[in-house]
Amino acid sequence: MKKLLYILLFLQIIGGVFSFFLLIGNNIFAAVIAGFTCILQIALTVSVIRNTEDIEQLSEETAWLRTKLRKLENKDNPYTEPEP
Repeated sequence: MKKLLYILLFLQIIGGVFSFFLLIGNNIFAAVIAGFTCILQIALTVSVIRNTEDIEQLSEETAWLRTKLRKLENKDNPYTEPEP
């Protein structure tokens, strides 16, 4: 999924630059609006990429904590009942 997001980011950059230069010859106001919306789209895509990286890191940490908890549960604990 991350590769698709990077491809989307690349296409947004190319499309934004192309639309800005395409519209700058006709109407400067439309070119500025197109550039601004392109910047907003790029910022949102970058934030999604960063959030997916954070989610992956949290899932790795959660898996590590689960294995550590299982190891602690498997040790002889005097407060748990012995299994028959």
